[in-house]
Amino acid sequence: MRRRLTIGMAILAIAACRAPAPEPEPVSTRVESPELGLTLASVPEPFVVGENAGANLRLDTTHPTGGNVAFAVGEPEYGLNLQAEVTRRGDAFRAMKGGEYHGSRELGTPFGPAYYCRGAYDTASGEREEQTWIFGLHPSGESRLLILTYTYPAGEGQTRVNELLALLGEVEAFVSEPEPSAS
Repeated sequence: MRRRLTIGMAILAIAACRAPAPEPEPVSTRVESPELGLTLASVPEPFVVGENAGANLRLDTTHPTGGNVAFAVGEPEYGLNLQAEVTRRGDAFRAMKGGEYHGSRELGTPFGPAYYCRGAYDTASGEREEQTWIFGLHPSGESRLLILTYTYPAGEGQTRVNELLALLGEVEAFVSEPEPSAS
């Protein structure tokens, strides 16, 4: 019995003296969407890339209850009116089955003003869903509308708004790398 105890302790001592496993190399979470003219400097938690092809950029969440953020960019437009976009979205929320409009707020971003608005509605399957929309200026400086739409189960608004605002802080204009010159 004493021999087994001594051997067991020796194995534990050897295992404890081993060097810790090396840290895994950080994975770049930079996401580029040339078609939308957008780059995400990084993808913050709880988001993961769900789709990034052509004009489709969608981030899914790792929340057990799900959720996703869709990105959209409007055509160049003179006299872009962000407040009018928010008003239209509020009206759309109110017109939906069980629709409620929770209001909007103005935001400051590095590329100009933006607004977010929230609302809830009943889906076709009868579940309650909520969305937070951000309407802002495209980070390229062009007069184009940038829209982020976060869809998630109703009742999780404050947490999800904070996540979306953190994500907005990662949005940049896409800049293509110059082709290397053949010398």
